Order: sequence, then structure tokens, then C-alpha cells
Amino acid sequence: DIEGDLLAAVRDLVGQDIPIAAVYDLHANCTAQMFEHCDISLPCKLYPHTDFLKRGVEAVSLILDMIHKKIKPVTAVQYLPILPYIVTTDLGFIPSEVNALCEKLAQQHGVIDCSWFHGFPYADIASPCPSVICTTDDDPVLAQKVVDEVAAWIWSQKQRFSPEFLSPNDAIHAALSNQEALKGPIVINEYSDNPGGGTPGDGTFLLQAILDVAANAAAPCNKICFGMINDRAVVQQAIQAGVGSTIDVVLGGKLGPFQGQPIIAQAYVKSITDGRFVNRAGAMFEGVNFDLGNMCRLIIHGVDIIVASRAEQVYDEEPFLMHGIDIMTYKVVALKGANHFRARYNQIAGK
Repeated sequence: DIEGDLLAAVRDLVGQDIPIAAVYDLHANCTAQMFEHCDISLPCKLYPHTDFLKRGVEAVSLILDMIHKKIKPVTAVQYLPILPYIVTTDLGFIPSEVNALCEKLAQQHGVIDCSWFHGFPYADIASPCPSVICTTDDDPVLAQKVVDEVAAWIWSQKQRFSPEFLSPNDAIHAALSNQEALKGPIVINEYSDNPGGGTPGDGTFLLQAILDVAANAAAPCNKICFGMINDRAVVQQAIQAGVGSTIDVVLGGKLGPFQGQPIIAQAYVKSITDGRFVNRAGAMFEGVNFDLGNMCRLIIHGVDIIVASRAEQVYDEEPFLMHGIDIMTYKVVALKGANHFRARYNQIAGK
């Protein structure tokens, strides 16, 4: 319990009179020890997590209120016995309804904050479950009442968290057949191989489905791009051959038993970069510098494929732009990632 151990050590160091606040990713799996040694525990509320700064400012403000004896926080927590499918908080999805309920209950006199941790179901721990947390101003009864109400609502709606996925093959066919009157590309995300959740990022299932369609198309599929697949060996092969070369690749499917079969194909090396870019405004982690090692753009059956030397999910257009791809001129953009791409792509995608 790294966070719990750290907070216990800090509490032991500073004593009981110094306020401690912690801001968490909303997918945190929270333990009793984490709450025991912390006066204020705030998860971010949005997924994509574009409110980290806002929650940090709130935490500091509450610490100041504690120092000036304006509030005396008490916290109640209710755990839910669910392994949830991780769902965006965008409007129209059920987590936004939970957020709205928390916001409503937080308006009550004496409530400092009402939030919920979605939990991270893939963690190998005893209880990787969602939890509802309410902090009040010295009113434990009210705090417990609030968390019980939110937890009961989530439990009553638990079936709505079940995922509905298209297969990779159905997804690419649906995207290519649904192009009318769209002002931007259709985006397909490969949720199952999300490096942000710890996967190797070299899964081939979606890319193989796209290449199967492209190989059998009557005309070249030159309006589909894919980003990114993690394969350092193929990037080094492209560097050695040079831009303008055609190389025989064994791409992806090397880093785990669930990653699919490697893609064996001839690939044209269109561009090579140093893999360094900065996330743009409006994206998750805007302004953050990324270094994915050397990268390259390959073209296979007319499909543009970005290959990186390290696993990373896609947040915005930068990995494509640095390789000469303007995604706004493409019909389909395929991404590796679960949800954070939405912060930017909601602004530019046709669907």
C-alpha cells in the first residue's frame, strides 16, 4: 500500500496537528490506511483527467481553512463490491450522472466535498473497487448518509456500466461506411491495448483488421492512419534502411501472449523522427513533454502507421503531425488508448 504507507510515514513525521491533503487520480484504489492518515482526500472528478489543477487548488484552499480553524474535516467512505468497466465522465455516460448526484449532495450545509473513486479493476490487490467519499465539517452522521446514498444509486445502476464493444473488424467497416456529412475523421480507439493502463502497446488486433480491409480494397486505403504501435526493433530497421526504402517487417505482437500475431508485410518508410513532442492545448496533459524514442511512419497497403520505440497512448494530433500526417484530411484515425484521447479528439473528430 504505497500511498497508505507514505501517508502514515508523513503523519508520523509531522504529528496530528498538521493538516495533510491528497489529490488522487479518480481510478485510485483507496485503502483504510490512506484515509486514516489524511485529513482531506480528493479524487479528480473528470475522465479524461483535465481537472487535476483545479482539485489541487481546492486541496490547498481546504488546508488553509483547516489551519485557520474554519473547518474540521471528517470523512466517511463506502466501498462497492464491483469490478467496473472504466467509463468516461463525458455527458451522456453514466459516470456523469454519478458526478451530478455528488454535486447535488455537496450543496448541503456542512458538506465540504462529495466524490467517488472509480477504482482500477486491473490492479492485483484485494479490493480494486469503486468507493464513495464524503467530507463534512465535523458531521460524521451527514458524511455517512451522503456516501450511503451515492453508493446505493451506483449499485442500483450497476448494469449500465457493462461495456458494449464492436469487434475490430466491425469497427473499421462501420467507420468506412459512415462518412457522410462529417466535419472530421471517425476515431476508433483500441481500448484493450491501452499503454496508460499498463499494456505493452504492441497489440495487432485492430491494425490487422484495418490492413485486411486495405489489402482487399478495390482502391488504395490512403485515408486511414494508425497511432501508435510499440516496436523498437522495427523503428531501428526503418532507420537503418532510411526514408524512401521499402522493408520487410515483422510488426508488433512480440511483448505478451495476448497481443495478437505479428504483422508480416512490406512497408514503405515515409518518415523518421526523434519521438519528441509536446501535448497541445486542450489535450490531456497539455504542455507536457513526451519522448518516445525514435519513431517512424510506415505505409502498408496505403495505411499510415506510426511506430514508436516506447509504449504510450495517444492524446492529441502531435504524434501524427510530427510525421507529416494531417488527420483532418483522413477518413479514419485509429488510436491506442482507453479514454484520455477524448479531451482533444472530442473537439476535432467527426464521430
